[in-house]
Amino acid sequence: MSKYVFCPNFFSHLSHTKSFRLRELANIASAPLKPQQRLKILRCFFVPRFYHQLVLSRCHLQTLKSLDRQVRAAVRKWLRLPKDVPIGYFHARCLDGGLGIPSFRTAIPALVHSRLSDMAESSCAAVRGVFCHRSVQASIRWAETALSFHGRPLIDQEARGKYWASLLHQANDGKELSECARVRASHSWVDRNSAALSGRDYVQFHHVRVNTLPTRVRTSRGRRVVGGPPIERRVGCGTTETAAHVIQGCHRTHGGRILRHDAICRIAVSSLRQLGWSVRQEPHFHTRKGLRKPDIVAVKEQVVKVIDAQVISASSSLDDSHRRKVAKYDTPDIRHQVASEYGVENDNISFSSITISWRGIWSAASAASLCELGLSKCLDSITFRALRGSYMNWLRWNKMTTMIESAVRREGIG
Repeated sequence: MSKYVFCPNFFSHLSHTKSFRLRELANIASAPLKPQQRLKILRCFFVPRFYHQLVLSRCHLQTLKSLDRQVRAAVRKWLRLPKDVPIGYFHARCLDGGLGIPSFRTAIPALVHSRLSDMAESSCAAVRGVFCHRSVQASIRWAETALSFHGRPLIDQEARGKYWASLLHQANDGKELSECARVRASHSWVDRNSAALSGRDYVQFHHVRVNTLPTRVRTSRGRRVVGGPPIERRVGCGTTETAAHVIQGCHRTHGGRILRHDAICRIAVSSLRQLGWSVRQEPHFHTRKGLRKPDIVAVKEQVVKVIDAQVISASSSLDDSHRRKVAKYDTPDIRHQVASEYGVENDNISFSSITISWRGIWSAASAASLCELGLSKCLDSITFRALRGSYMNWLRWNKMTTMIESAVRREGIG
């Protein structure tokens, strides 16, 4: 018998060709669908429908790797992603910050191992006898070997999920996605709530999320040698040109950051008013440390909530940023002024923040405090607005910089 469980009636040519192609991918690409709809079909129908056949066919690991490469190439085209996007971004679960596309390379050996191992616990004596056959045992050993990555067994599904998540989070572009799983709104738009987005927004949000916006640092990877392409910011102060600097720190996008911040506050204010809260925006509190202007003071039934919004770079823990923001406003001076102005007890005053990164990742502590106020439904809207604002900041900066470069070039020529 063959070393692998073999069904000659399906794809027997897999063992005779190294260039097997998934032609159905072309059908998905040619259909008049949004990118998120194509991904949904790929995740939920296209990939799973091949599992049974591939498990029963004589399928080598190189063939499975080839199938994965074809799937990734198609997804890159749909989402217009560059070739150096981490592989973990494609195969990590959506809640871990990835696209949630199953990998043939790990899924098929896992299914082979699961199906054959279940034979040992069958109620049928004949089936238990087949389990002891040398070909079945050889297939189980092959699956176990195929699922051992650097001495790390990936037999169960949870271990495979953690493996792909670790590949993503260890990559430079995926480090900030490590906190995705803590808040549903950080990842729900990738799959569950994708229908609310246009195809263009969906593609742009992924570019922001996985940091593929073309900047000098991003496009010069692998070519940074003496005399190579410059990485300093164009027509500016010489700061390194990264997406984080362009979106979060450049003086040219300061107005865009204000617009993004104000739009997020409007979403929160509207939701609070619908829930019956009386809202006051940007009140002035004079303290020993200077003027303090929290974005929102909400009052309802002798309870006061002071909230300030921030869109940050997740270079440190998002929860730490939330706590620092709360500590900025939770002072005796502000508590005394709020208690006097609204006539409430000191214990009925609490402080919180809207803390989200420019890549759409929520602070778990911030999201939990907002959910306690009944704002769970508006977290997705705030995520959309943060991602859209980040992309618009980069787009405005790119257009502005291009115009300045053209003007400088014309003056130099003239």
